[in-house]
Amino acid sequence: MKDEFWSTHLDKKENLALELATIRVLHPTKNELNDDPLEAEIDFEKRRLERASIKSGGIFYDATRLVSLYWRLIPKEGRRSNVCHLILTRELFGTWDRDDLRWHARAVMLGYPCLVSATGLVEAPAKPSEYYQRRNAGVDVASLKEEMGEHFIDYGDERMIEVLKGYCAQAVFYSMTRQAFCDDPGCRLFNAHWQVELIYAQIGGPYEFCEKHTRMIEKLKAGT
Repeated sequence: MKDEFWSTHLDKKENLALELATIRVLHPTKNELNDDPLEAEIDFEKRRLERASIKSGGIFYDATRLVSLYWRLIPKEGRRSNVCHLILTRELFGTWDRDDLRWHARAVMLGYPCLVSATGLVEAPAKPSEYYQRRNAGVDVASLKEEMGEHFIDYGDERMIEVLKGYCAQAVFYSMTRQAFCDDPGCRLFNAHWQVELIYAQIGGPYEFCEKHTRMIEKLKAGT
């Protein structure tokens, strides 16, 4: 386990900063990346690599390219199918949807390694429709958060740790079974698209895992 993944690769920070700058998404409805980054963008990525406290607020990365970047930094001896590489990050990332031709933020990216984004848990699942309707009508966002906060996860939310546990479980299950997500909305492996779904699956449901995944856990514990 490593506290800060990037800090162990600062000898490569010049190349890493350049690549991070180039895999930024420039526009939500254009399938193109930042192929010719500005020097200021590269310098910002260098500073962020050196100091984990610097947040990448507003920056959106291509999740597929980000997974590839992380994978290349894992030592070859650690690239084994029986090892779960899980990276918790504040980076916001997403994937391009060919159906509606836009980028979608993701809370988790299942792959090698698996990425779980705390920022994505806030930004990716949609808030209740009423929130957007009232915000667009001019209601103050702070007031909306105070009034409707129980219906979505926000920054600094005390429920975040519990939600992260469930998303880490998704990554672990994927690494062990090669199966992504669960169709049961009450299972912690459910792929929530709305905040209310996320809260129900991770906190408010009647059980942690569905019958199918509970049986799988028992088999794994028994080594069968």
